[in-house]
Amino acid sequence: MSDIKLSVIGSCRVYSPIERSVHDNLKIAHGKTNWFTHSTRDVIQKIKVLNNSIKIPEEYVPLVINDVSRYFPEFHRENFFEDTDVFIIEISSIQSNYFNGYELQQWCLRDIKDSSNAFDVEVADGARTKIMTYEEIYNDLGVIYTMLSRKPIIFVSHNLLERPDGSIPKPRPIIRKALSDFSLNNDNVFYFDPTEVILEHGVSSSMKDLAHYNKEFELVIGNEILKVIKNYML
Repeated sequence: MSDIKLSVIGSCRVYSPIERSVHDNLKIAHGKTNWFTHSTRDVIQKIKVLNNSIKIPEEYVPLVINDVSRYFPEFHRENFFEDTDVFIIEISSIQSNYFNGYELQQWCLRDIKDSSNAFDVEVADGARTKIMTYEEIYNDLGVIYTMLSRKPIIFVSHNLLERPDGSIPKPRPIIRKALSDFSLNNDNVFYFDPTEVILEHGVSSSMKDLAHYNKEFELVIGNEILKVIKNYML
C-alpha cells in the first residue's frame, strides 16, 4: 500500500497529537509549517501564505504567528499542498481579528494591549474584532474545501466540556454544528469531536485544563483522529 500524506492545520490540539501518532503508511506532508491557527479566517489566510499568494510583512509576523520559531517562509511555495492526500483541520474559535488586510492571532493582539511601541499601539487601536456567525463559518468551510482542491478533510472541533459552573463556552456548539453540517453536505469531508474520547478516558487524565491535553493523552486522541482516515479513507 502506498503512503498516505497528510497535512495538519490548527492548534496544539491537532499538531502534537498527529505528529506523535503517525505510523505505518501515514506520513506528514506539511513540513515546517506547524504554526497555529484557530478560526476559519486564520486557516484561509494560512493557506494563502503557504501558497505564496500573500506574504506577511516582517512587522506583522509576531501578530499573525504566536510562536515565530515555527515560521519558515523559505519553505512556502505555489501549490504547497499539491502532494497532500488528506487534511486534518481544527477550528477552535469564532473570533476574527482583522487589521490592514491581515488576520491577527487573538493572543498576539491581547499581548500588545499595554505596549508602548508605536506600531503596537496603532494595531491595538485599529484592529477590528468580529464574532463570526454560523453562516459565516459554514461559508468559510466551503472556501477552505475549494482552496484545497476538494481533497478529503477531517474537520476537528473544540471539546464541549463543561466549566465548573456547568456552562459550555458559547462558541463551541456553533463550531460543532457548522463542522458537522458541512461534513454531512459535502463529499470526502469528515467531522471529529474530541469530547467523547476525553470523557471515556477521564477529564482529569486527559486535560491539563479545559482547553489543553495532557502529553500522555495526545497519543490517544491522535490515534482516534487517524482512525477516521483508516476507517473511511483506506
